[in-house]
Order: sequence, then C-alpha cells, then structure tokens
Amino acid sequence: MTCTSRIFVALVATVLLTTPVASAQKAPTPSEFLKIDVGGDGVLATYEQIASYWKAIDPLSDRITVQELGQTTTGHQYIVAIITSPENQRKLDYYRELNNRLYDPRRTSEEEAKKLIAEGKTIVVVQCAIHSTEVGAPQMSMELAYRFATENTPRLLDVLLQDALGTATSGAWRARRRRSRRLVTSKAFPAVCEGA
Repeated sequence: MTCTSRIFVALVATVLLTTPVASAQKAPTPSEFLKIDVGGDGVLATYEQIASYWKAIDPLSDRITVQELGQTTTGHQYIVAIITSPENQRKLDYYRELNNRLYDPRRTSEEEAKKLIAEGKTIVVVQCAIHSTEVGAPQMSMELAYRFATENTPRLLDVLLQDALGTATSGAWRARRRRSRRLVTSKAFPAVCEGA
C-alpha cells in the first residue's frame, strides 16, 4: 500500500469513526410520515397528526425526548419535546435541578449562581402555538423536529451540545433562568432556524 493510499484510508476511517449518527433508523420527513405535503398550499396537518409525528420521531432519535404534560383545555394531549445532545439527554435531571437552584435567589448565593451558570446549559423555549388561529408554527414544528433529529452539520451539533431546547405544542411552558448571563437565547439558535 502506498503512502498516499494509507493516508486516504486513515482519513476515511477517521471521518467514519468521528461522524455523529442521529439515530440507528432513518427518521421520516413530516410529509413522508403523514403522507401529505406538509407546508403545501392549502394543506394543514391536524393537532393529532403533529403530535403523532413528534411521538414517532422520539424513539428514532437520541436527541429528542417527548413528554406528555397532561391535557389542554380542549382535551388534546399537551406535549413538550426536549431537544439536546444525547449526552445532555442523559443529564436532564441534573440540569433541571441546577436550573431550579438558579431560579430561586433565596436558595443560591451570588457566588454559587455564577458556578451553576458556568456548569449549566442555555435553555431555549420555542412555543409552537398559543392562539388557535396561528397555524404556521405548529406546522413548522415537525420540520424543526426532523432537522434536529437528523442533521449533522457542525453548527447544529454545537447547538445540541451547548443548549437544551424545549418546544411546546400548546399552552405555556417556561424555563426560568433568573440571574443567568445566558438568559433565554443562544447566538447559534436563530441561524439554525433560518437554515444557515
């Protein structure tokens, strides 16, 4: 084997071994799963279809955890999805407790708060529906789930490592991080939503 061949084989092996894999089974696009043209002119997925897509993506990606929080006032399932890296998914309880300690300044000194902020993750909440007449965000939420479940661009992988995203399909779900220098937004997150 020539030196060039060995370098090529080593390079290919390095790329294959270090490329993150979103899931063992390929996640379907929203349109493939629902068998409709999601986002197409005159096409609107129902709430049940949207919730079923989120629940279908959950077991196919180690980046997404879907939880049911109860029922809405109209009797629909109220779901929330936690989107973050697999490493962060395994430590959700830790980050939840850390965030709870930051939330109440009576429990945390200023010095301890700085330490917790340095250890914590930015929590971004994406509310995908508040008013019944706002149909765009719930439709978009399926594409957001698909991209976060399957895309392996450096920018998106960085967002997954640095942030914990919460998307809720209705009602209010807030992450509170008082006294945090990384209050509610991530510099990288808007670029992900814009397709950068």
